[in-house]
Amino acid sequence: MKATYRHEYNYFILKYFFKIVGKETVEEKRRSLLSTSARKTALDKLWPYLVSIDALLLILWLKLTKRRDVVILDRFLYDQLVSFEGLGVASKVVEWLYTIAPSPDVAVVLSVSPEVAYERKRNTHRYPLQFYRRGNRRYL
Repeated sequence: MKATYRHEYNYFILKYFFKIVGKETVEEKRRSLLSTSARKTALDKLWPYLVSIDALLLILWLKLTKRRDVVILDRFLYDQLVSFEGLGVASKVVEWLYTIAPSPDVAVVLSVSPEVAYERKRNTHRYPLQFYRRGNRRYL
């Protein structure tokens, strides 16, 4: 048995598209897509669907190909869903995509107060404190 580690933003299929357009461009667009203040474009509205489907395909692929391995996902699908809900872009279809995904065998949630999360992310995210309060309640 071996261990496999996957980071949340190491997309399964979308990463191939990202290689074509360039990593810096993708990171800038991702931040724009997740911004609470920017005006939402058609791509912004499509983003939660693309990420949801990508994550679902990743989980199914891991279940099929890594059955005997320990797979550690740095953030599971729940993190993406909570963020999309907090940003107001999680439609019923997006929520449904996450609910049909296989559940993890073990889930570990590391929690800090919303105030600590807000302070830690203040320089990289522009989410209000209420975003972290809501997310914390949703996780629990």
